[in-house]
Amino acid sequence: MCKEQISEMRMVVEEYYRKIKRYLESDIKALIDCDQSGRAIGCGAYLLIACSAIDFLGALAYAGESEEKYSGRRSQGYIKKYIGEVDTVYKDERVAEYIYKVIRCGQVHEAIAKCSSIIGTSHERDFHLKIIALPQESNSKKIVKGIYFNPQIFAIDLLASLDLFEKELKDDPKIEKMYNFLKLQRDEALEYLRNNKPTLQEKDVDETTFGELYNFSSATPHFAGGARLKEEYLEFLIEE
Repeated sequence: MCKEQISEMRMVVEEYYRKIKRYLESDIKALIDCDQSGRAIGCGAYLLIACSAIDFLGALAYAGESEEKYSGRRSQGYIKKYIGEVDTVYKDERVAEYIYKVIRCGQVHEAIAKCSSIIGTSHERDFHLKIIALPQESNSKKIVKGIYFNPQIFAIDLLASLDLFEKELKDDPKIEKMYNFLKLQRDEALEYLRNNKPTLQEKDVDETTFGELYNFSSATPHFAGGARLKEEYLEFLIEE
């Protein structure tokens, strides 16, 4: 493949990645702002944003490799390789596996982290991913133990890993695989929508209302991130 083609692919991948990076930064910082101002937003919001991001970033990092097809492998791979550069505790294979199987899968599949987890944001890094032991009774040897996991710290560490991962975009062999992965995701979604439109009620709106709807079509509060879809994804709409 010639240099011009690789250069064009890199432009597409870099542009897409920077948009995703901007969205993640605005989403997570908006959540932190809520926490710091006393408007508690709960742990689930951090987990859903961070875990979906890691799933995607892992797929991009391992595009064209066997890990791409398996959510667990690509997520754990991203945690160990990239977030592990932010804090070495994530480099441990069992820690990455715990985060995926207990925290991520619990939140996504059961709406709560699985067993042996203490989830909270009230204590910072000195408690994060530590085993917390509590004697159950003063005269008993029985002890309750659980791993403390701070999803806010995890989300902050994810943000710190984004610059490290961005260096991968300079790797020519990986760029083609990343480009093909992104193109496949987009093509599959468009093909599905063209052939399987949901049977929903249609509502006609004027241009002003249409613009207003797009301005608020984002997980990011409008004051923190602005319109997410208005310009970037307008081409994804299906025209009659």
